[in-house]
Amino acid sequence: VTANNLFIDNQNFSSTNVTSSFTGITSIAGPTATGAAGKIMVTANNANIINNGTITSQNQGSNNAGQVVVTAHGALRIENAAITTIAAVGDGGPITLITPVLTLANGQITTSAHKLGNGGSIEISGRYLIMDTGFIQANTAQGAKGGNINIREFGVIASNNDLAVGGQERELFVANSGHNVIQAAAPEGISGNISLTVPDAAAAADLVAVAYRNLDTSTVSNPCTGRNICRTKVLIINK
Repeated sequence: VTANNLFIDNQNFSSTNVTSSFTGITSIAGPTATGAAGKIMVTANNANIINNGTITSQNQGSNNAGQVVVTAHGALRIENAAITTIAAVGDGGPITLITPVLTLANGQITTSAHKLGNGGSIEISGRYLIMDTGFIQANTAQGAKGGNINIREFGVIASNNDLAVGGQERELFVANSGHNVIQAAAPEGISGNISLTVPDAAAAADLVAVAYRNLDTSTVSNPCTGRNICRTKVLIINK
């Protein structure tokens, strides 16, 4: 899929009839399939996935979920929405996101394997990762191996200064909680590796106060400039 500006908006989503109300981009291998699910590639200037919109690759059969690659040259926003890969038996498909600014506002990026398959890997690269109830998870079922997560960003901003990294038990997503998670859990198995840009003395990280709803990503390096409301603590890491 190639577009200038991509909008995936499932404003008519119904929790009682998920299949008929699906809006998004999908690749699915059915229960009798023996091959892997297909790869999804999306390229856009700006991409917005909102209101239960979804990009997903799923394998309901015996093989692996497909890969999902999203490149947004301007910005990628996932709000009340998700990018996922799911495998019933095989490995979760890898997810690669390349964009200068990635925003997760009640947004999820997840790979999962429901049986003994490994969680798929997650690769995120750009300039800023902004999380306001954002979940990044490469989890798997009990006894298997979580997928690896590699996040390469100049800045990581988390609402409420709340970012949990790692852990063996899968954290549950709760919308509007302000809780942010990056994990590759495998209960009683092997957790995946997580590589994340973190503050240190050389990075000279600054704590600033920001009201997330007023955050302008074009001025994210100094988001309080010219603003009257600056409340939520966030962390900005500059290199």
